[in-house]
Amino acid sequence: MSLIALRESIKTRLESLPALTSIPVFLERAGVDLTAPTDAALASTGMAIVVRSTSSSMLSTTSSSGANALRIAVSIVLIEQPNVSLASGGIGKTGEEILPDILQGLAGFRTAGGFIALDESPYLQGQSDEGELVHVVRVNVPLVLR
Repeated sequence: MSLIALRESIKTRLESLPALTSIPVFLERAGVDLTAPTDAALASTGMAIVVRSTSSSMLSTTSSSGANALRIAVSIVLIEQPNVSLASGGIGKTGEEILPDILQGLAGFRTAGGFIALDESPYLQGQSDEGELVHVVRVNVPLVLR
Protein backbone atom coordinates (compact mmCIF):
# COMPACT_ATOMS: atom_id res chain seq x y z
CA MET A 1 0.00 0.00 0.00
CA SER A 2 1.36 3.44 -0.91
CA LEU A 3 1.52 6.40 1.46
CA ILE A 4 -1.22 8.15 -0.51
CA ALA A 5 -3.46 5.07 -0.33
CA LEU A 6 -2.80 4.86 3.40
CA ARG A 7 -3.83 8.48 3.92
CA GLU A 8 -6.84 7.98 1.62
CA SER A 9 -7.96 5.09 3.84
CA ILE A 10 -7.80 7.44 6.85
CA LYS A 11 -9.85 10.05 4.94
CA THR A 12 -12.43 7.41 3.99
CA ARG A 13 -12.60 6.19 7.58
CA LEU A 14 -13.21 9.73 8.90
CA GLU A 15 -15.90 10.37 6.26
CA SER A 16 -17.68 7.17 7.33
CA LEU A 17 -17.96 8.11 11.01
CA PRO A 18 -21.56 9.17 11.81
CA ALA A 19 -20.49 12.07 14.05
CA LEU A 20 -18.36 13.55 11.24
CA THR A 21 -20.62 13.20 8.20
CA SER A 22 -21.39 16.93 8.06
CA ILE A 23 -17.71 17.94 8.25
CA PRO A 24 -15.82 17.99 4.92
CA VAL A 25 -12.60 15.93 4.94
CA PHE A 26 -9.73 16.85 2.63
CA LEU A 27 -6.51 15.05 1.72
CA GLU A 28 -3.38 17.20 1.55
CA ARG A 29 -1.39 16.56 -1.63
CA ALA A 30 1.71 18.17 -3.04
CA GLY A 31 0.82 20.96 -5.45
CA VAL A 32 -2.86 21.09 -4.44
CA ASP A 33 -4.08 24.28 -2.79
CA LEU A 34 -6.81 23.49 -0.26
CA THR A 35 -7.41 27.13 0.71
CA ALA A 36 -10.63 27.65 -1.28
CA PRO A 37 -12.38 24.36 -0.36
CA THR A 38 -11.32 24.70 3.29
CA ASP A 39 -12.56 28.30 3.42
CA ALA A 40 -15.87 27.22 1.85
CA ALA A 41 -16.28 24.44 4.43
CA LEU A 42 -15.49 26.83 7.29
CA ALA A 43 -18.03 29.33 5.94
CA SER A 44 -20.80 26.72 5.69
CA THR A 45 -20.34 24.28 8.61
CA GLY A 46 -17.64 26.01 10.65
CA MET A 47 -15.27 23.02 10.45
CA ALA A 48 -13.00 21.18 8.07
CA ILE A 49 -10.70 18.19 8.51
CA VAL A 50 -7.42 17.83 6.61
CA VAL A 51 -5.42 14.59 6.52
CA ARG A 52 -1.91 15.98 6.23
CA SER A 53 1.07 14.56 4.41
CA THR A 54 3.23 12.26 6.50
CA SER A 55 5.54 14.05 8.88
CA SER A 56 7.95 11.39 10.13
CA SER A 57 8.54 7.68 10.33
CA MET A 58 10.37 5.13 12.45
CA LEU A 59 11.76 1.82 11.22
CA SER A 60 10.30 -1.23 12.90
CA THR A 61 10.61 -4.95 12.21
CA THR A 62 7.47 -6.05 14.03
CA SER A 63 5.15 -6.90 11.15
CA SER A 64 3.35 -10.22 11.46
CA SER A 65 4.93 -11.56 8.25
CA GLY A 66 8.45 -10.71 9.40
CA ALA A 67 8.80 -8.02 6.72
CA ASN A 68 10.16 -4.60 7.59
CA ALA A 69 7.52 -2.03 8.38
CA LEU A 70 7.46 1.68 9.00
CA ARG A 71 5.28 3.40 11.57
CA ILE A 72 4.28 6.57 9.76
CA ALA A 73 3.15 9.60 11.77
CA VAL A 74 0.13 11.22 10.14
CA SER A 75 -1.49 14.42 11.38
CA ILE A 76 -5.23 14.96 11.17
CA VAL A 77 -6.04 18.66 11.43
CA LEU A 78 -9.47 19.84 12.55
CA ILE A 79 -9.92 23.51 11.66
CA GLU A 80 -12.72 25.24 13.52
CA GLN A 81 -14.39 28.60 12.99
CA PRO A 82 -16.32 28.79 16.31
CA ASN A 83 -18.53 31.72 15.34
CA VAL A 84 -19.85 29.61 12.43
CA SER A 85 -19.81 26.08 13.89
CA LEU A 86 -21.91 27.13 16.89
CA ALA A 87 -24.24 29.45 14.95
CA SER A 88 -27.45 28.55 13.17
CA GLY A 89 -26.48 26.46 10.14
CA GLY A 90 -23.20 25.30 11.70
CA ILE A 91 -22.73 21.80 13.07
CA GLY A 92 -23.63 22.91 16.61
CA LYS A 93 -20.52 21.50 18.30
CA THR A 94 -17.06 22.71 19.18
CA GLY A 95 -13.85 21.13 17.96
CA GLU A 96 -13.22 19.81 21.46
CA GLU A 97 -16.54 17.95 21.26
CA ILE A 98 -15.60 16.47 17.85
CA LEU A 99 -12.05 15.37 18.79
CA PRO A 100 -13.11 12.26 20.78
CA ASP A 101 -15.02 11.04 17.71
CA ILE A 102 -11.87 11.39 15.59
CA LEU A 103 -9.70 9.65 18.19
CA GLN A 104 -12.16 6.80 18.80
CA GLY A 105 -12.77 6.38 15.08
CA LEU A 106 -9.08 6.04 14.24
CA ALA A 107 -7.57 4.29 17.27
CA GLY A 108 -7.41 0.60 16.45
CA PHE A 109 -8.68 1.06 12.86
CA ARG A 110 -7.13 -1.64 10.68
CA THR A 111 -5.27 -0.68 7.53
CA ALA A 112 -3.55 -3.03 5.07
CA GLY A 113 -0.38 -2.99 7.20
CA GLY A 114 -1.93 -3.25 10.66
CA PHE A 115 -3.71 -1.13 13.24
CA ILE A 116 -3.57 2.64 13.71
CA ALA A 117 -2.28 3.77 17.11
CA LEU A 118 -2.32 7.17 18.77
CA ASP A 119 0.99 9.02 18.82
CA GLU A 120 2.79 9.49 22.16
CA SER A 121 1.69 13.15 22.14
CA PRO A 122 -1.50 12.81 20.10
CA TYR A 123 -3.02 16.27 20.48
CA LEU A 124 -2.03 19.91 19.91
CA GLN A 125 -4.17 23.04 19.73
CA GLY A 126 -3.46 26.48 18.37
CA GLN A 127 -5.10 29.51 16.87
CA SER A 128 -4.54 30.96 13.42
CA ASP A 129 -4.23 34.63 12.55
CA GLU A 130 -7.78 34.52 11.18
CA GLY A 131 -9.19 33.48 14.57
CA GLU A 132 -9.69 29.86 13.60
CA LEU A 133 -8.93 27.18 16.17
CA VAL A 134 -6.64 24.46 14.88
CA HIS A 135 -6.70 21.04 16.55
CA VAL A 136 -4.03 18.53 15.47
CA VAL A 137 -4.30 14.80 16.19
CA ARG A 138 -1.28 12.61 15.42
CA VAL A 139 -1.60 8.89 14.77
CA ASN A 140 0.94 6.20 13.86
CA VAL A 141 0.01 4.15 10.83
CA PRO A 142 1.82 0.95 9.82
CA LEU A 143 3.23 0.68 6.31
CA VAL A 144 4.66 -2.75 5.47
CA LEU A 145 7.59 -2.80 3.05
CA ARG A 146 7.30 -5.80 0.78
